[in-house]
Amino acid sequence: MSTPRARLDEGLRLQKSGRFDEALACYREVEASGDASLLSESLRRRAAIHHTRSEWDEALETARRAAAIAREAGLVDQLAGALNAEAAVFLAVGRYDEAESLLSRVLDTTSDRRSRGVAFQNLGFIAASQSDFPTAKQHFMEAHRCYASAGLVWEEAYVLHNFGAAALEHASPRVAASLLEDAVGAAQRAEDLDLLALARTSLAEALTALGQQDEAERLAREAAEHFTRTGNRWRLIQSQQALATIALARGQRDEAVRLLRHALATAKEIGVSQEEGPIVKRLSELGESVEG
Repeated sequence: MSTPRARLDEGLRLQKSGRFDEALACYREVEASGDASLLSESLRRRAAIHHTRSEWDEALETARRAAAIAREAGLVDQLAGALNAEAAVFLAVGRYDEAESLLSRVLDTTSDRRSRGVAFQNLGFIAASQSDFPTAKQHFMEAHRCYASAGLVWEEAYVLHNFGAAALEHASPRVAASLLEDAVGAAQRAEDLDLLALARTSLAEALTALGQQDEAERLAREAAEHFTRTGNRWRLIQSQQALATIALARGQRDEAVRLLRHALATAKEIGVSQEEGPIVKRLSELGESVEG
């Protein structure tokens, strides 16, 4: 019979491959063991699955339960991980002040390099969202140092993606493409299909800006198919926007409008308000009115 730790590890493997229902079943088995350390970690991973599915209330509740258990048991590093998971939900729904407060608590709480790296990279994401690329770059580089010094391949892939996405917005597509190609390679080594699809989506945007529409479309469609299959509607919005960018580069205005309207409807439905503004702006630039 598998031990609770083995089931926890199996859950993570399933989670990375997009088999979320099977992963959740593993985590619930682990939680029946009564071990505080395993329970907190399992709940944090469950929060990540709810986050992926845009189930924001469930993600917050589960992350907070993970934090409470870790706090009561004196598990400092696991507390930091749970606070990061809670902050990730606030990031997703655009509540940056609340996310930033939690991330500051993480940095005050732990010396664990993984948890500190996650906090720095999310602070970088906030700075990039606020068009402060110098601060974003500083945070992303600090996160990368944390991960590299601890040999954390998956985490390196994620911060490379975020750094590349910020460079695409504020630096140059060529610099971004280089970073994002590295992120794709790292995600493949980490065997995380969700992260791989995310990196491919952003790389598609960079390649479109460089005039490589055919390769960009292949990457964006592969990513969209993955997000559709796994029910990750938040990330699907990004893939649809990438496909709209490709359509515009080819002069296919009507297809671009269709994709953007679909992305906007999804953003409204799942409650990610920070995604709505940029899509509305793009539609307006195309001469399209948006109600409500």
